[in-house]
Amino acid sequence: MTQGSKRHQSFPLRLPPKIRQQASDLADREGLSLNHFIGLAVAEKINRLYQGQIWTSTKQLAHLVSSVLLPKSTDVTDSTDD
Repeated sequence: MTQGSKRHQSFPLRLPPKIRQQASDLADREGLSLNHFIGLAVAEKINRLYQGQIWTSTKQLAHLVSSVLLPKSTDVTDSTDD
């Protein structure tokens, strides 16, 4: 089987009527078919999820570094300057 023949694969997609209508309206406004609009939306979501994993890792690393480098806040009621 060649790569070109598997380039697109169809499947039934069930959307609630309100979401389908909103997607259709937005697709029309953008000058896109509903199919193209949904394909772009899925691609954008996938990209955001991948970026989110990167940001999560970066945030986790930043949190770890800051927890090691920054002193913990001190409570002013525990002053040792008597």
